[in-house]
Amino acid sequence: EFADALSKKEYTAEPFSKMMEADHFANKMERDDPKVQAEQMQKAVFVDEISCIGCKNCANAAPGVFRMEKDHGRARVFGQWLNTEDEIQEAIDTCPSDCIHWVPLERLAPLEYVMRYVLRERLNVGLMRAGQGRHKLRDVFVKTAQFVKAMTQDD
Repeated sequence: EFADALSKKEYTAEPFSKMMEADHFANKMERDDPKVQAEQMQKAVFVDEISCIGCKNCANAAPGVFRMEKDHGRARVFGQWLNTEDEIQEAIDTCPSDCIHWVPLERLAPLEYVMRYVLRERLNVGLMRAGQGRHKLRDVFVKTAQFVKAMTQDD
C-alpha cells in the first residue's frame, strides 16, 4: 500500500500544512519569551481525519489553523501557528472525538503524507456518529510508524 501511494505522490518529507517563519506577521508563536518560542518551534498540530466527525469546533476555535476539507467534511490543519497556542489548545480540548494532537515537528510530514495518500478511505460521518463501522477505522500513528520504517529500510 505504501508503494501504491508513492507511485501517485512522491514523499518529500515536507509538511503539507503551511509553515510560516517565526518572524512572519501571521505567525502567532510566542514572541516575548524565547524559551516558550523554542518549545513551540519543536511541535506541530495534526488532525487524525479518520477519527474526525466534522463538528467544526476546531475551525471555530482556531480558524487560522483549521479548515474543513471539502471531500469528506473533516478538519485538516491549514497552517501551523496561525492562531495562538491557547486558541489551538482550546480546539484540542473541545474536540469531541479527540482527533487533534500536538506532535513533534519531525513527525508532521510523514503523518500528513500517510493521512492523505495511504489511509484514503474515510468512514461516513453519519455512521461514525451512530457508533457503527468502528472496525474500519485505521490508526494513522501506527501506519505512519510502519511507513517511516519502510522508508528508512529502502535507503
